[in-house]
This record gives sequence, C-alpha cells and structure tokens, in this order.
Amino acid sequence: MGTSTVAQTLKEMIRRHNPDVIFLVETKASSIKIKSLQKSLRYPSAFVVDVGHSGGLALLYKDKIDIEIIGAGKHAITRKFSNYLAEGDWFITLVYGHPISHKRSLV
Repeated sequence: MGTSTVAQTLKEMIRRHNPDVIFLVETKASSIKIKSLQKSLRYPSAFVVDVGHSGGLALLYKDKIDIEIIGAGKHAITRKFSNYLAEGDWFITLVYGHPISHKRSLV
C-alpha cells in the first residue's frame, strides 16, 4: 500500500469517479500508513483493521456520510449507513475472502 504507484492510481481513480466511500483490502500496511494515505487522498474519516504486513482492511469515507461501526474482524467490516442513498438505515458487510480457497468458508 505504501508504494507511490498505488497511491497515484488511487488518486486518479478518485479524480475520475469521486466516490464517497472507498474500501481497501490487502493493504499490508499499518494503521499509521493508512492514516497518512487517508490524508493525502483527502478523506476525512476512516476505519482501519490493522493486521500488519499481511492482509489489512481500510474503509475511507467523506464526512457527509453517517456511518456507524457494527462489527469488524480481520476479514470483514460491517457498517450501518443512515440516510445515505436512500431514506432510513441500511447495512453493509464488506468482506475480504481468505486467500486460500478452502479456508474461505471460515470467513
């Protein structure tokens, strides 16, 4: 995640699509590095599952989005969105499957 090529690619994708929420998997970066990336990408809010040099999840989002943490683990993040894209609340679980296919059912 720390390479300038990855950061530049993300910046270009953000410039083109202007997403409100970004979900990153296999960051292989500490929460400190993700927080630095978050600032450089200009996303004021983030939730990071820091698993060091293997794996890692990050959810970056804009302040206008009301997100509540419901649960998180090293393979998934569950959030509640309030009044975003629709009236009322809705939930999403973002999952990164285990890299070894026969262990994916454990996630």
